[in-house]
Parts: sequence; structure tokens; C-alpha cells
Amino acid sequence: MRDQFNDMVDDRFMILENKATQIRRLLFGSLLLAKDTWKDELLSTPRGLDVMRTMEEAEEESIDPTLTDPIEKLDSALSVINTRARAFVTLIDYLSEHRQGDPAGA
Repeated sequence: MRDQFNDMVDDRFMILENKATQIRRLLFGSLLLAKDTWKDELLSTPRGLDVMRTMEEAEEESIDPTLTDPIEKLDSALSVINTRARAFVTLIDYLSEHRQGDPAGA
């Protein structure tokens, strides 16, 4: 009975880890797309350059491939997700402020 419980817990962690991996990869692709889409705007100001660097650092962050413990692997994936999501918040904040200052509203 104990083995069945452990197997069930292991299976659930694997499912969670797979979901985290999918989210991490989606955020990576989204960062690449966003960086390409708003490249000109980001390169036009010093703060935009900082945002670009933040996005690039978030792209480069990765999980430790040597981890074997399911909890550590999930924790590592969630850390990467957190970093990438924060990069998006930074981008959105910048774009919101940058566009407010644009008289054309573009």
C-alpha cells in the first residue's frame, strides 16, 4: 500500500514537472517573440536597454539538468518561470510608460 502511495506521489510530481516545463518553454518562446516585436522601442532608450537585458537574462536562465529529486526539479522550473514572468511584467511596465509619453499613442 505504501508503494502505491509513493508511486502516486511520484506520478503527480511528474505531471506537475511536465506542466512547469511546458510553461517555462512557452515563456521562453514568448520572450523571444516579444523581444523581436518591440526591439526598436526597447533600443531607443536607456531604460529600454535595461528591459532588453532583463529579458535576455530571463531567456538564459535554465534549470539544473543534474537535479534528480522531483521537488528540486519542480522548484528549479518554477524559479525560471518566475524570472521569465517578471521579465514580462518589466516589459509591459516599460511599454505602458513609454507609450503614455508618445503623443500619437502608438
